[in-house]
Amino acid sequence: MLPLPLLGRYARYKKDTSTFATWLQDAATACGYHPTTEVMQTKQKKKGASALSKVTYPVKELLSQAKAVANSSIQVTLPTPVFDAAQRAITARKDLNKHFELLGVNDRLNKSHVHFIQLLTESLNLVVPR
Repeated sequence: MLPLPLLGRYARYKKDTSTFATWLQDAATACGYHPTTEVMQTKQKKKGASALSKVTYPVKELLSQAKAVANSSIQVTLPTPVFDAAQRAITARKDLNKHFELLGVNDRLNKSHVHFIQLLTESLNLVVPR
């Protein structure tokens, strides 16, 4: 169980992560990105095709979406509030990861968390204007 101060940060980083992931999904779609049929079918099996009001993609699609945006001829601007949300999410996730390490949380779970932080960071770096 998370201590109360971390619980609020957890809720915030989940919301911030969702803000960035939603923007990235919309931006990638605007740039012509389409997930593989396999990805779509996997998601439909898990959620039920009729239950989806918005298509969501597995975590592994973050990087593919970011590459699609970065390599697109279509100009897509990362809004400052979305950038800020992504930065907050990455920072909070790293902080929580340190907490997990101090508690000796399951190594496999922690590695998964670190992997997601890396994907999020790399995805953000790809779509930040240069």
